[in-house]
Amino acid sequence: MLIKTEDNINMQLTKEYLSEYITDKEWLDKLFVYFNIKGEELFGKIGERKKLGKKIYPVSEKCFTAFNLCPWEKTRVIILGQDPYYTPNVANGLAFGTDMSAYIPPSLNNILKEVEQDVYNGLNLNRDPSLKSWAEQGVLL
Repeated sequence: MLIKTEDNINMQLTKEYLSEYITDKEWLDKLFVYFNIKGEELFGKIGERKKLGKKIYPVSEKCFTAFNLCPWEKTRVIILGQDPYYTPNVANGLAFGTDMSAYIPPSLNNILKEVEQDVYNGLNLNRDPSLKSWAEQGVLL
């Protein structure tokens, strides 16, 4: 399958290319199959939005963070985010996660409050807004 790179160059999507972004072999195998079926449509929509001057977050280096932190064989829970962050440097590649410790987006703040109330009986947690520890425990975000 051909995709356009960020500098608008046509390129063959290969497993070798994807392995630069996806480190877990099982995710790599599964996503490579998926991208060969739906990738043209997906990458086409991203390309169209970029042509219109739209910014896409997270940055491409962080797009597969969820798959790299949550290996296929350890995945136990999947949480999907509906509305991506639209502010530069907020999205970290995990749904709802951010690497900005000084700013917790409202949706993430609500999630953390619910976890504190439902799971920890109101006990305040160490609020790590990156959610990387969740991913490492099998929560695909």
